[in-house]
Amino acid sequence: VSVRSLSTVVHLRCRKSSIWSPREGWLMLRVVGICPILLRTATAFSSFANPSSSPRALFTSGGIRGMAMQAASPADLRPLELHVTPPPAGGGEHRATVIFLHGSGDSGDGVQQWVEAATDGAFSLPGVKMVFPTAHMRKYSLLGPHGLQRVWFDRLDLAPAAPEDTEGIVKMAQLVKDVVQAEVDLGIPLSKVIIGGFSMGGGMSLHTALRDPDMHGLGGVFALSTFFAENSPTPERVAASIKEGKTVPPVWYAHGKADPMVKLAWGASTAKRLEVAGVPVTYTEFPGLQHDLRDDELMLLKTWIATRLS
Repeated sequence: VSVRSLSTVVHLRCRKSSIWSPREGWLMLRVVGICPILLRTATAFSSFANPSSSPRALFTSGGIRGMAMQAASPADLRPLELHVTPPPAGGGEHRATVIFLHGSGDSGDGVQQWVEAATDGAFSLPGVKMVFPTAHMRKYSLLGPHGLQRVWFDRLDLAPAAPEDTEGIVKMAQLVKDVVQAEVDLGIPLSKVIIGGFSMGGGMSLHTALRDPDMHGLGGVFALSTFFAENSPTPERVAASIKEGKTVPPVWYAHGKADPMVKLAWGASTAKRLEVAGVPVTYTEFPGLQHDLRDDELMLLKTWIATRLS
């Protein structure tokens, strides 16, 4: 069994069973019957990626999948690999699209399965196609000088004080924009396209939707458990656009109150910066939610998406 497939099984089984230990986030492998060796392997990988992280952080950010592929070549500007969930049968023709970006080290198919498992397949809307892109392998400084990971941009440190990878964000934003344009080319109005994501994918979605005037006609953008660097120019740029009379897409922002990886204060501060800039923001905090996706969060997001696309 490959590391990729084995980690996916554990990833999905654990979410379905809610079997994470409340202390230190350690995986209770005895419940799912997985060999304890896997836990030791996960711990080793986790320590290499981030000495302060736990196996929970490793799995919820897709760490094993990304770590197993570090030998791949660096990212380029090829089109992104896409994993697509078509509109549900019997729900009418394709009329709108949601583009969902994964977190660091994960993949399009990984977050696609995660969302499906977390909601028991209920994260769907009539006539709405779900697109899950996969980021290219890129330099990721958190893994060391030669570390590569499936990420949307680089991080020198997992903290708001770390400088933003502006060059990387601009390059990957163009690839995300290309995914949006492909939907428009199919005849979907830009106002019927929503982009968003989890963790780094949420940040990438905000940068793409708010920095680029061409994307201001989007139906909306959602950001789950994410944050901006303190030196990010995105809030100031969007503020300037709004002062010029331009309309920007509304933002649905969610964060877990118990998130040990991306601190609640970081997310709240980012949402506030966007509000001050003039962006319409709906901000929600979820008690007990760690750096994770949960059914109540996703179903509330689904309701917001349905309203925006109606």
